[in-house]
Amino acid sequence: MARYTKMIPHATEEELKQRIRKVKSFWRVQQIQVIINARRKNQTAEQLAAYSFLSKHRIKQLLRE
Repeated sequence: MARYTKMIPHATEEELKQRIRKVKSFWRVQQIQVIINARRKNQTAEQLAAYSFLSKHRIKQLLRE
């Protein structure tokens, strides 16, 4: 059985969207989008990795930060 990650909201979704607008690096935008999607949908790291083109390990690392 897969484990689902519970996230503590450090920033609201609006704050994350504003951060996307300020960031110039594609990789940072992609990371913020993964965080937004993880907060919206109750999915495993494998499911998030399937459409974000990041590894399962990197997704877990992002969500722990």
